[in-house]
Amino acid sequence: TLFETLKTIWHTPNLMLIAGTNCLEWTDMFLFIHCATLFSSVFVPQDLHDKMGIIFTSMMWTIRPLGALILGFYADKLGRRIPLLTTAFLVMCLTIALIITPTYAQFGMWAFGIFMLIRVTLTFVMAGESTLANVYAFESSKRYEDTCLTITLVDLGASVAGILILSSSLFLVSLGELFSNEYIIRILLALLIITFLFLFKNRLSLTESRLYTTERDLFEDKQSFQKNKKIATILKNKRTLDQWLIYCGITFCYSVSFVIAYVYSHEILKQKLNYSVIDIFGHNLFVIIFELIMQLLFAVIVFQMENKKIFSRRKAIMPLASIFPLLGILLIYYEVQIADNFNVFLFGLGQIFILYMGETLMSGQFLLHFPTIGRARLATSIYAISKVSSFLIAVLLMEYLKAQGGYNVTPCMARR
Repeated sequence: TLFETLKTIWHTPNLMLIAGTNCLEWTDMFLFIHCATLFSSVFVPQDLHDKMGIIFTSMMWTIRPLGALILGFYADKLGRRIPLLTTAFLVMCLTIALIITPTYAQFGMWAFGIFMLIRVTLTFVMAGESTLANVYAFESSKRYEDTCLTITLVDLGASVAGILILSSSLFLVSLGELFSNEYIIRILLALLIITFLFLFKNRLSLTESRLYTTERDLFEDKQSFQKNKKIATILKNKRTLDQWLIYCGITFCYSVSFVIAYVYSHEILKQKLNYSVIDIFGHNLFVIIFELIMQLLFAVIVFQMENKKIFSRRKAIMPLASIFPLLGILLIYYEVQIADNFNVFLFGLGQIFILYMGETLMSGQFLLHFPTIGRARLATSIYAISKVSSFLIAVLLMEYLKAQGGYNVTPCMARR
């Protein structure tokens, strides 16, 4: 039953621990994407203020995947625990460096250069941390059948981190003149340091994942590991290649959805409704809370259908991964291009639908088909390829549509 499965997951060593600490990557992502305006006003010259949102996003979707490739290689060679510990420690140290960085008003371009250097390094170090956490959770599960819920619960740590960051930012910004933007940024970074210190302390309790330890000690796998050092060698297996391509495609679609639904939604909300920073924080908080609800809801639905032998997991996941993003695209297109009166609720609903790709469910499904040796490498290679290519395609597409007049962000009142 559902209750018995959740109880098994709860009492499985390390599973709830990694779920509770799987928030580094998304905490960083939400802070720098949603608070780009605040960071710009403190560390960035005036003429670059409006460009920092897309610059931060570009760094996250190009530099971070390169770090993920390195993380995946060492995770296969050294185990899962050491890279997860190293990532947490380095992120904590770099965040401390960021909090003591002087402002642009104090040191000018030197401050901007130091800030960008730390930011680039932090982005690289963060790598595919959440992807490796999913691999770790999968390998720690007692039963493969539980991965439908296991990966979902692990990813909840990331979503909760986004909610906490947005809530904290919304509260601090709403205080108005009590705090300047510089103090708000310092407070948020201080909260991050406290959080990361707590997470690092908990991660010290992690042991190596059960499945990795078992497979590493098998003689056949030791030989295989020596031979299969390259991803291309691992992908010679047709079944592995098929699953890798499908998973890569789904992750690619999710990445495109993320860029459109979060990055460009800021511009739309500002242009159509003259939304302030506080308004955008509140709107995005609404979006991520309901996305979190959808993750939980559909994980339970898919588990129950599979448990009752109504559908296999794959047959249940694929329609979810195509229908909801399509509905989201139609809603966003209607509100942006056609509707006379912009309905922010329907626009937000479109964001929620387009962001829900069923990717969490698919992670567990496709990890089942990955070979023993190179599992982390395969997962992080998918992360890297899909993130870089999807970001480039999404940005080029949206900029082209704007240039051609096909992406209308004119305020509704002016259009009428």
